[in-house]
Amino acid sequence: KNHSFIIDIFNEIYKTNPNSVLLLIGNGNLKSQIKQKVKDLNIEHIVRFLGVQKNIPYYLQVMDVFLFPSLFEGLPVTLVEAQASGLKIITSNKVAQESKLTNLVEFMPLEKSAKEWAKTVLQYTYYKREKTSKLIIEKDYDIKKNALDLQNFYLEQNT
Repeated sequence: KNHSFIIDIFNEIYKTNPNSVLLLIGNGNLKSQIKQKVKDLNIEHIVRFLGVQKNIPYYLQVMDVFLFPSLFEGLPVTLVEAQASGLKIITSNKVAQESKLTNLVEFMPLEKSAKEWAKTVLQYTYYKREKTSKLIIEKDYDIKKNALDLQNFYLEQNT
């Protein structure tokens, strides 16, 4: 997910907006390196390592922007969830264009500097969030419908 670059971007955001807080959800094998980088930049008081969480929709509601400068990605479910919550997303152009289900997604080249990414993120600290879950469902991203379709598919295979 390019956490080192996320830290660089957030460090630039913090320089402009010292009231910012970075939430990092999940775990990975680079966590200790990322924690050290945060410490080296002296921003450990405003970076929260939350680990694995079950209530992702809750965390999406407390965020202003979902930052996703991934090095490579197919269709990340996290981007679908973030869009369903009405959250503005800044993601790399290495993420599949098909992940843009709403106009909440903005793609940026990874070649842009952390300062340029931060400038883009800071544009969206205040915006009117809209409920987009209905739009996501209309685009066939409904877990209940998909589960039923899959069940029917397997039942038809057994007849």
